Parts: sequence; C-alpha cells; structure tokens
Amino acid sequence: MGTGLGAGIILNGAIYHGATDAAGEVGHMRMADNGPEAYGKVGSWEAFASGAGIASLAHLRNPAAFAEGVATSEVVKRALAGEPEALAIVHEAGEWLGKGLALLVDVLNPEIIVIGTLGIVLGDLVLEPAREILRQEALPISARACRVVPAQLGAKLMDMGCLMAACDAYRGGKLAL
Repeated sequence: MGTGLGAGIILNGAIYHGATDAAGEVGHMRMADNGPEAYGKVGSWEAFASGAGIASLAHLRNPAAFAEGVATSEVVKRALAGEPEALAIVHEAGEWLGKGLALLVDVLNPEIIVIGTLGIVLGDLVLEPAREILRQEALPISARACRVVPAQLGAKLMDMGCLMAACDAYRGGKLAL
C-alpha cells in the first residue's frame, strides 16, 4: 500500500507468479463504477486505497481542503496531526482497503495479510476501518482466521522485498549467479 496497490501472494511457502507472472495485480480490480482513477481504470481498488489514490480521493471528496494534485504526504501528515478532513479521507481509504481485502480473504482464505508502507505509517488510522469492513463482508470463518497487520520491517520493507524477489528468481532458475 504505497504509491500503488499490489500483492505478493505466498502459497505453500512460495511466491505465486501466475500464468504470465502478473499474479498480485490486485489494484486493478474494479471496486466501483465511479470514483478516482488509477491504473487506467476509474473506480479501481488502487484508485481508492493506495497512496496516489488517497491523494486523488482527498481532492475528489473535499476540493476546498485538498487542492488538485495534493501530495499523498500532505494528506498523511494532516491525518497524523489529527485534522478531521484528512482523517475522514484516510478512514474512507481504509474502508475501501477492507472491501478489497474481504474479496481476497473470500478467495484465498489467508492466515495473515501484511500491509506495507502506508499501513506502517498510518497504522490503525487506515487498518482499523479495513479490519471492520473485512469482518462485515468476508465469510465469517475466513475473516476470523485472518489477521491484518502492518509490516514490521519499516523502512527496510522495499530492500527485503527486492532481496526476496531475487532469491525466488534464483530458486526458480530465472537468475544465475
């Protein structure tokens, strides 16, 4: 949950790549017929629940408080400072995050979903609304079995992700040393 919204899917201890190496492009799922645009699609999950999505959503919902082109960092800073207009945007983004997570939980039935970047920075401001919607919309047995947590790697998240992708490529014979 950074500039965009994507997923690394780990099945039985291995990264799942899909038929064309495009598994995990969850941000492209359409969540609504209207709303902000991201990934070339109006109403995509990424348009509501990514960093760029939060900035677009802020301007769409409250143009008086958030100018067109407002930076995500500005919305986040204002939310962390407790500004009601920014908190409302982050809460809505969290609800959209939860709607998409509920779909993934119903399909994949995971034990845990780890949210990076904005999940770390915003913490429960964005994750608690997501968890609440997940509890409301996913199959109850699946929702109870799945924890939604912020990544614990903090600033090292991207470095570790790159390292793990390289290790996976090496194990799969796609990378030679």
